[in-house]
Amino acid sequence: MARGADPDDRPGRRRGQHLGGTQRTLEVRAEPAKLVAHHVSFEELKTALERTVASQPGAALETGDRQLLLRASFLPKTGSELASALVGMKEGVAVRVGDVATIVEGAEPRLGAATRDGGGETVYVMVQILVGANARDVTRGVRAKLDEVRSALPEDVRLEVVYDRSELVNATLRTVGRSLLDGGLLVCAVLFLMLGSARAGFVVAITIPVAMIGSTAAMTLLGASGNLMSLGAVDFGLLVDGAVVLVEHVFHEHGDDAEGTWAEGVSRACAAVARPSFFGVAVILLVYVPVLSLTGVDGKLFRPMAVTVVLALVFALLFSLTFIPAATAQLLGPRDVPKQTPLVVRAIERVHGALLGRATKGAWLALTLAVAGLALALALFVVSRMGSELAPTLDDGALVIQTTRHPDIGIEGAIVQAGRLERALVGKVPEVRAVVSRVGSPAVATDVMGLEQADVFVELAPRASWRPGLTREGLLEELGRRFEDATPDSDPAFTQPIQMRFNELLGGAPFDVVVSILGQDLGALRRTSAEVLRVVSGIRGVEEPRVLAEDDTPLVQVTPSSLAAAQRGMRVGEVLDLVGGLRLGLEVGTTYDGPRQIPVRLRIGKDAPQPLGLERVLLPGPEGELVALEHLAKVERLEAPAVLFRHNGERRMLLVFNVRGRELGEVVEEARRLSLT
Repeated sequence: MARGADPDDRPGRRRGQHLGGTQRTLEVRAEPAKLVAHHVSFEELKTALERTVASQPGAALETGDRQLLLRASFLPKTGSELASALVGMKEGVAVRVGDVATIVEGAEPRLGAATRDGGGETVYVMVQILVGANARDVTRGVRAKLDEVRSALPEDVRLEVVYDRSELVNATLRTVGRSLLDGGLLVCAVLFLMLGSARAGFVVAITIPVAMIGSTAAMTLLGASGNLMSLGAVDFGLLVDGAVVLVEHVFHEHGDDAEGTWAEGVSRACAAVARPSFFGVAVILLVYVPVLSLTGVDGKLFRPMAVTVVLALVFALLFSLTFIPAATAQLLGPRDVPKQTPLVVRAIERVHGALLGRATKGAWLALTLAVAGLALALALFVVSRMGSELAPTLDDGALVIQTTRHPDIGIEGAIVQAGRLERALVGKVPEVRAVVSRVGSPAVATDVMGLEQADVFVELAPRASWRPGLTREGLLEELGRRFEDATPDSDPAFTQPIQMRFNELLGGAPFDVVVSILGQDLGALRRTSAEVLRVVSGIRGVEEPRVLAEDDTPLVQVTPSSLAAAQRGMRVGEVLDLVGGLRLGLEVGTTYDGPRQIPVRLRIGKDAPQPLGLERVLLPGPEGELVALEHLAKVERLEAPAVLFRHNGERRMLLVFNVRGRELGEVVEEARRLSLT
């Protein structure tokens, strides 16, 4: 995510979304008193503008064997051009737009905003990656393009990266690469110690890189994707298993006074172990068949891992049955066979033999069985307490703090509270580098949020520079206290950028656990969700429990009266247009400033009316008089749900919470059990 312009031509990405700033409009602000004075109705002005700001294609004019395209358009760039447009003739006098309205540059009502570090508003750009695209490649391309963007920006405009997903990917790749290197070196060391020959250990160890390269090439040719779990799941011990068995058997064959040459001994050993090695790998491959059949989210996570392991094992088996026998015959010889059993093997055999002899005699047998039974019981107990989490939560190196305020908050109020919250963190908490708040929805509302909702992105310093003894949980507690002091009604919930998106895809909300309550009666749904909330709030490990969009938002409902409108010479549709023109305005056309589209909107009056006096707002009527809205329509003040969730045609209430300090599956199981009792 970055602040600044949006590069649009990077492969693997879709058009970016932005928050902040305003979209320019050309506003025609009709003045009711002037409309009445010139005997012009609001509907006449609207029709005149729609007929004025327009384009009309005219096909082509032929001249000989050539043609000229024909087009007519009136696209005013300034208010003065539009002000001269004719509305109509009244009593022989021309009435122009400028006679009954003021034309000014305005702005579309905003769906969202962005602020940074408590310093006010900014422009926030989010680059979205296409499904199936490589995040590392896309972010690398976007970063390269940002240099061109910076050179095109004015001197007083800065572009700064807020969150770059490739940093996490690169850090994880470094960790996985280091783990793979350590594992490979450990396997090689064990091979050298157990085989008793450095040359033999080297020949066997070649299987590891060859199997990894082969599986990577096969995945590329097959178009199979991989992930970080794929790399971490490869067991080097499994890859070298066949090669170790082959080389060890060759050594045994030669040590047993076998007849024939070294190459003949290798051939006999290969023939003896080929079938057992093949069936051993086949059994391991069968374990991954159920994983390969997974679908949905589980399939996305684990199928690439299974494909990687299966391909690596296949290549390791082929390599063990082809190259390893040839390398053993050509690169090794009788001189490489240890004169005696390796020291480590001898020590293991000595200890194992002594223990086995005692364990199978007399009282030692009963003790052995008792210890084995105790070990089995302990293992079963540990397995039963392991929980259902497959892996620990990945640390993104950044935080997303989701805030929820009262649903009737306006855009300016949300911006003020976001700045107050940012100032409570920046410069006050050493571990916080920067804070960017995303309030509401972007211009193209693909990620829909109300103005009462905000995602606060917190850039954290590297863990090595944190205060001594400070843990992640301690940092979250400190941030929560500062949030409460700065904005007591913000109701914060802590998560991470990738974790937030993943939870949204799984459960429809950016929380660890989402409880769906379905039904048609909204009142019954709210009562049930309140009871479930009371139950789960008392469970240890549950953090930030809440019901999403629980509060109502105030609504002014205007219902035109067809009879009252007809008495004033108006239709219901004209009353609806008048109400729409009070604040949003009616779009009557589109003009251009270079490549930029500029909507032309028709509004009533200079400023939007006050909500408490809406009934008494005077509107222009067609009979040359001003009419109060209450004489044309019924004005009601209601309470309406801030958000409506649905699932398969039923209303859906979402109860959500995060889990910290306890195993997720254990908390969910306890919540399910308590909710049913």
